[in-house]
Parts: sequence; structure tokens; C-alpha cells
Amino acid sequence: MGQAITTQPGAERPTAASPLWLTLVLGLMLVSAAAALTQRWGITGLAVGFLFGFAMQRAAFCGSAIFSSVVLLKDARGLIGVLVAIGVSMVGFGALAAAGWIRPNPKPFFLAPALVGGALFGSGMVLAGGCVSGSLFKAAEGRLNSMLAVVGIAVGANMGVVGLLAPFRKWLREATAGLALVPSLDQALGVPYAAVAIPVGSLAVLVGWWLWRRANPRPKGSAPSSKPLLARGWSFALSGAVIGVVGWLAYPASATAGRNYPLGSAESVMMALSGVAGGWLPIIGWMLWLGLGVVVGSSFSAWQRGELRLRSADPATLIVAFVGGVMTGLGAVIGMGCFIGHILSGGALLSFQSLLFGVVVLLVNWLTTILYLRGW
Repeated sequence: MGQAITTQPGAERPTAASPLWLTLVLGLMLVSAAAALTQRWGITGLAVGFLFGFAMQRAAFCGSAIFSSVVLLKDARGLIGVLVAIGVSMVGFGALAAAGWIRPNPKPFFLAPALVGGALFGSGMVLAGGCVSGSLFKAAEGRLNSMLAVVGIAVGANMGVVGLLAPFRKWLREATAGLALVPSLDQALGVPYAAVAIPVGSLAVLVGWWLWRRANPRPKGSAPSSKPLLARGWSFALSGAVIGVVGWLAYPASATAGRNYPLGSAESVMMALSGVAGGWLPIIGWMLWLGLGVVVGSSFSAWQRGELRLRSADPATLIVAFVGGVMTGLGAVIGMGCFIGHILSGGALLSFQSLLFGVVVLLVNWLTTILYLRGW
């Protein structure tokens, strides 16, 4: 049984017009202004992470749960949200690239790492109860199993980068290096990224919107919710769209800080607990601030909805969550990405590595869900 930290679920919380909300918005603006004035762009990750964590918690936007729900509940609405997130990201990245504000940086293609890393990640996140970002926002809600999963993710990632399994990770990359393809679809076609991203992304958003309307028809005569948008739960489609827009902010902010890539999660956890299972890792300040922002934003969203409370689990579940976290973290560093960094951000960058990784993660997630959660 979980022990409440604040009030019971469903309690009234401040709306968007409350002084607290205005204070938070002002705080995010001040963080951005401070970064511009001091040229310490790394701290912009805090503002981006807050928005990212808030949007994920609003809809429980977790890659593991979204994929598993297709098998367990025959519910594919989460996949529609993923499609919308990728489409919105793609349109924004295309526009930013055309304006010269970002330089598209898709993941390089390595066959064996995508296959092995994707398999480890896809199965591990089912056992962990969440992907990297999902475990982060669930830990921020007060879930003890997710807290252990986050520690396991850091252990697995560190083992794969600088620890015991680092030689295996390097061997996998070298084993199929000769099969390397061009990194992305636009490069394969020999056209500018924006020429592919903007039309394909626009089509993805339109298809996602159409699918969502079909899956969630509004009864005739029904009125929209009277609750303010920031005071109620969000649909997967809305959360995906907001995450896509947050990705627009993340790309130039992280590039200015020296990291030329949009949203991701695995690096934040890996560096925050650097040294837990191997040598110490180089620290990228923007990613650390991003991870902190995710925790703060998720916690605030959960508190506002009356969902911030400590929730434990039986010992077996806690052990499985930690082991699953180790597998998830190891899979992320072998495959060079996670649900957010590969499937959402990499998919929007038209990366072949991200596409293959995502397919493997999806299929292995379904298989593990059938064997472990449903009990085939």
C-alpha cells in the first residue's frame, strides 16, 4: 500500500491562472533569460525538462506501457500519440533546419547494436515497468519500483559504456561496421532534410489526428470538458503534440550548449549516477539539467493531480524492476538510444538506425508482454 505524501488522488489543485502557475512560468522564463545573459546554455535543459516531464506525466506517456497496451488491452491509442509526436517533431525540425537554426544529426547506422540493443531494451522495459523516460516520471510520482528501475538503468548503462560490458558493446559495433548505410532517408535520397521532413511530418500529424478522432468519437450533444487544460489529464495525442513542440525547443537549446541532438533520456540517468558500475563518464551539463527538469516537472504534474504519493511493491516486483532497469540501460547504450532519443527524436530525424531499433523494441516488447505479463 502506498503512503500518501500530499492529499488523496483527485483532490483539487491550482489551475493555470493560479499564482503558483504564474510563478512557475515566470521561473522558466528567468532560467532561459539567465542562460542567455551568462552564456551558460546548459541550464536551459532545466526549463525544457520541466515541460517534457509535465507533458509525459499528464498522459502517462511511457513507451513500455504504450507498446504493451496493444497486446494486453487491444488499445493502440498510445501508438497514435507516438505518431503525432514524431510528426510534430519532424515538421518543426524541418522548419528549423531550413532556417539554418539546427543541423540535423541522425544516429549512424550499426546493424548489430540496433538488433541486440533493441532486444535488450524492449524486454527490459517490460520488466522495469517503464522505458527510461517512463521510469523517470513514474519515480517522480513516488513509485518505489520505478526508483529502483532508474538505478538499474544507470547501472546497466555504465556497465555498457565504461564498465564490465564495454568491450562487448564495442565489439558489436565493429562486428557489422562494414554494413553501414547512410544515416538517414534524406541523405539516401540526396535531398535536403526539410524537403522530406516537412511533408512527411505533416502527413503523419494529419493521419494521427484522423486516427485519434476515429478511436475517440465524441457523442452527439456532449460538451468539452470544463476543466482548464492544465488542470486535467491529457490524451496521448495531445501529450504527443506537446512533446513534439518541446522537441523544437530542445534541439537548438542543446545545440547551443554543445550537444547537437533533440530530446533524450538515457544520458541523463547514466550521467547522474556515473560511476555506479564502472568508471566515471564525461558529464554533459545540458542533459543533467534536462533530467532534473523532468523529475521536477513530473512531480509537479503528479502533485497537481493528487497523484504524488509513495507507492511500494512486493519484494519480487522490486527485484524484477531493478533487473529490468539494468537490461534497459544496457540496451540503450548498445543501441545508442532509448524510446525518446531513438523512436521519437531519431524517428523524426529519419534515422535508419532509429527505425530498426524501434521495430525491434516494439516486437520484443510485445513478445515479453505476452510471456511475462499476460502469461502465454
